Amino acid sequence: MGKKETLTITVSEQLKKKVKVFVAEHSTTINKIASDFLECYLDHYKEFGKLCQKGGDDEKN
Repeated sequence: MGKKETLTITVSEQLKKKVKVFVAEHSTTINKIASDFLECYLDHYKEFGKLCQKGGDDEKN
């Protein structure tokens, strides 16, 4: 893997408060979206892994 880079963004205290309020008000929705995304991603990742292994096996035979 490549090296990790950190991006630092300076924001006002007012914006930080707005973001905290938004996340607090929508945490259930945010968690649902993240959960659905990860579940979908992992399912596809597993299928992709199987396809890659099948491709590798075909080349050996």
